[in-house]
Amino acid sequence: MHHSASAYPLSVRYRGIRSKFRRSFGTSKASGMATEKQNQDLDFTQIFAPKAAGSIKPADPVQVESDALIGAADLKKGGYCVSLTRQRTQAHPAAPPNARILVVEDDPSVAALLERLLTRAGYQPTVAGSGRELVERLRAPPLPHLVLLDVMLPDIEGFKILERIRQHQVIGDLPVVMLTAKSDLADLMRGIAAGADGYITKPAKREAVEAVIKQVLSGAPG
Repeated sequence: MHHSASAYPLSVRYRGIRSKFRRSFGTSKASGMATEKQNQDLDFTQIFAPKAAGSIKPADPVQVESDALIGAADLKKGGYCVSLTRQRTQAHPAAPPNARILVVEDDPSVAALLERLLTRAGYQPTVAGSGRELVERLRAPPLPHLVLLDVMLPDIEGFKILERIRQHQVIGDLPVVMLTAKSDLADLMRGIAAGADGYITKPAKREAVEAVIKQVLSGAPG
């Protein structure tokens, strides 16, 4: 008899996803070489000095799993979650009410909608439609207070951008909220493990966008 995924209890589906996540979390040598070749023109080290090797503390897998389960319930309920795992390495002053928000989104209609929403909420939004445009925005000060980052971009995966941001001395603590339709548990775990501050699912609700930005910038728990 065929069963849909939703017919199984969350705990059963989660165990299967966790096993798959653990097997695929590391990147094989071959796929790693292909990724580096594909994305070498988006190397952030050309802009900012990277952190010293070994200075980045890896996320605790147990905490990531726990955070992802809590986040999955929050996503289902309100369309967003704020990471409990992510802790900044430095103390930062609170962002101003008109904080600068960089929206990285390749769909022009979605980007325009978010830009209007953020402007009405009192923020200062700018838009980048690709990883390359993101690099250009980061080259031009001042830096944003927060990045809304889509996963599916035309030239580089958003998770890879997040990993590279976390590896850099200057922008390593930059708040990043993932904005994407990829909302299954495995993707949520990957984003949290890479250092995402929050997660918003598409189509994004105005209340969800405003709530997660406010919580992340204030440092309040989700």
